[in-house]
Amino acid sequence: GFEYKRMEIEDDCRIVVADVHCRYHHSAMYDEVLCIRTRIAESRNRVIKFSYEVIREADAKVLANGETTHMICGSNGRPKLLPKKYHSVLSAIGAPQPDRSNG
Repeated sequence: GFEYKRMEIEDDCRIVVADVHCRYHHSAMYDEVLCIRTRIAESRNRVIKFSYEVIREADAKVLANGETTHMICGSNGRPKLLPKKYHSVLSAIGAPQPDRSNG
């Protein structure tokens, strides 16, 4: 892995949110324990996409799912290439596909 702050300082890379989508399926109530599963859905030279599932712990029901798209930018706000050392780490994470049998 790597520390995001070090990536900012040492390589002038920021991961900024470019797009967000969320689909709500069921409601959650206050005091319910929720689990948020996150995985890297795609990692390219300038773009990283994450996918999410919000799951109620009590019954493992998927309450919502969504995606975020992030751009790699420098401190000047302009897009830049993700350094290879980070791309290889992100690609190697290999997060499991969400289990869709609960929903």
